[in-house]
Order: sequence, then structure tokens, then C-alpha cells
Amino acid sequence: MTSHAVRPAILVTALISEALASLAHGATRFFTAAVRDVRGRRAAAELRELDDRMLADIGLSRSGIEQAIRFGRPAISISSR
Repeated sequence: MTSHAVRPAILVTALISEALASLAHGATRFFTAAVRDVRGRRAAAELRELDDRMLADIGLSRSGIEQAIRFGRPAISISSR
């Protein structure tokens, strides 16, 4: 093989490698999001099983469960204690 024949092979190998890395990254992001979604749904289901008093004890209301799961609870200011 001459050096001219090797260069396209290296280029093709590099392109395939880059494509596979991109595909793996996308798959990782997809599965990470899926796992996060399943965990969030489970946590929301557990919180929905609590009565209103127990939710209030942890600083939540029934209407705030979804927001708390997605974004976390807001910080409690010291002055409101």
C-alpha cells in the first residue's frame, strides 16, 4: 500500500470512531434521562401516598409534589422559621 491509500482508510476509521462515540454519548444521555424519569415517578408516587399533614411536615403540599420532584424544594429562609 502506498501512503495515499492509507490516508483514506485512516480518515474513514476516524469518522467511524467519531460517529460511534457520538452514538454512545446519545445513548448514555437517553438512558440517564429514562432512569431519572423512573426515579422521579417513583418518588412522586411515594409522596402522593403521604397524608397532607406528613407532606406539610416536610414542607410540601399535594399541589407542589411534581414541582418538588422536578426542581427540588425551595430553600427555607431562616426568617420564616
